[in-house]
Amino acid sequence: MQVHLSRPDITDKEIQIINEVIRSPILALGPKMIEFEKAIADLYRC
Repeated sequence: MQVHLSRPDITDKEIQIINEVIRSPILALGPKMIEFEKAIADLYRC
């Protein structure tokens, strides 16, 4: 049995953001995580 997967749809902007995080000295608890958590909280009105 084969499971066909779709190609990832990753934009240049997403690659740029990922590179910023990877090149930063803080991967897990840095400013992008705070931005992400705030965006999720805003989305769910928490």
